[in-house]
Parts: sequence; structure tokens; C-alpha cells
Amino acid sequence: MGITARNIAVHSLRGGTGCSSLAVNLAVGLNSLWDLPTILIDLTMVAGQVALMLNTPLRRTWADVARFNSVEFDKEALDSVISQHDSYLSFIAAPTFPAEAELISGETFSKALGLLRQQYEYIIADLPHDFSIIAVSALDEADLILMVISPDLASIRAAALDTYTRLNYPPEKIKVVLNATFPKHGISSDNIESALSAPIIITIPYTPDKFVEAINYGLPIILNQSAEPITGLMEDFVFHISKDQHKKIKPENPTDSWKRVYKRYNERKRK
Repeated sequence: MGITARNIAVHSLRGGTGCSSLAVNLAVGLNSLWDLPTILIDLTMVAGQVALMLNTPLRRTWADVARFNSVEFDKEALDSVISQHDSYLSFIAAPTFPAEAELISGETFSKALGLLRQQYEYIIADLPHDFSIIAVSALDEADLILMVISPDLASIRAAALDTYTRLNYPPEKIKVVLNATFPKHGISSDNIESALSAPIIITIPYTPDKFVEAINYGLPIILNQSAEPITGLMEDFVFHISKDQHKKIKPENPTDSWKRVYKRYNERKRK
């Protein structure tokens, strides 16, 4: 039996909630945890930042897909636009110029997603803040949608749960992520859950210095700051959203990340 990827989409209708930082760290984290084929796809076609956050020069982007129609597009064409980070994480970068994104057909993009599912164990998609054709195609294909919000009224009003319902996505497919993007006066988690009628799966604490430093130097927190509490939180969350078959069996050659997750799990059991 071939690979069938677990496809995780990171989405918000409001900018500034930290979607790209979350997507980058989840992708790097999954790759580091399981040492299995993992790809990050930057679908924020206007001003996508994945390549910057990975400090990797742009050689190929989604714009290079535009020269193929859906009939011509195949695995070889797909592989030609995939880049690789120093951590061996694969990724596809957003176009350098926003106008280039308009040249990609929905049919070719859908075919690319289907091919990626056959090549990778995990796909992390950093989505635009909208319901464009590309965004909806990625949401349709996703096994899990992480809807990212910040603890303010504008972000909560922009939550997309009603639209997800209209798109007939099952409730279990959508998980709310709260990113504490400011230190004080945020709406409480309880009030947010009550307003959305949905639980928060994880709260990312206010740690702006760590994330800003990571972006400026192109060094994802989860890869380069293993001793930090925020990294432990992210690693444990990465394990939580992993494939069930991977979580149930100890890897033959556990990675350092897996060992840290297992150690924290045992420490919590003893308490």
C-alpha cells in the first residue's frame, strides 16, 4: 500500500494571528518527530513568507506550476518546484510576485495536491486569509483544519466556523487554536469557547521575542530552541495531531524530538 498523507491546513480569515509561524513550526516539528517525508506548502500566494521563515533562497515557486495545464502536470513537474530546507523538510514557496499566482489554474492545483498525498506522510498547508479557489481546494482536501484566532473581538468575529459548516465539513475536522498575540486584556479562553461553541485545542502563550527572533533569523523555534517551554508545547502538539498509526508504535529509531515528547509524557503520568 502506498503513502496517503495526513493533510493539515492552517487557516484564519484575519492576518496577524501567526498562521505562517504555526505552519512552519508544525511542519518542521512533524519532520523532526517522525523523520518521515513531510512537506510544507505556502498557499499565501500574495506575500507568502515560508521561504523567509526557513531562510531558504527562492529557486522555484508555485508560479512555476502555472506553465502546466492539468493534463501535462505530473510527478516530475511537481518535483521540479519542490525545495528542501536544511532540516530535510520539503516545501513549495509562494510566488515572488502576487500577479503570478493568478496564472495557476484550479485544476492544476488540485492535481498537485493529489500527487503530494501519494508522496508524503504529512502535508502542512499555510492558507491565505480568504475562501479563494485555492484556499477552498486545500480546505476540502484537509484531514484537519487548524483555525487560528487571537484573543480579541475582531478575530473571534472573523472565525470561519459558520462557513466551514456551509461547506459541509464535519465538526471533528476543525480545531480552534488560540494564539495569545498580546500580553494583557485578551478575551478569556472560556468566553472564546462559549462564543464559538467550540473547544480550543491548544493555547500558544504570549512569547513574541522568541517568534520575532525566529522569523528574523529564519530559524524556526521548534528546530533551534529545544530547551524552551514553547518548544516543548509545540512538540507535544505535533505528536497530538500526528497519524494514529505513528503515535501507537515506538519508532525503530526514535528521533531526539520523539524522546523529548516521550519523556514529558512519562513525567506527566507520574504526577
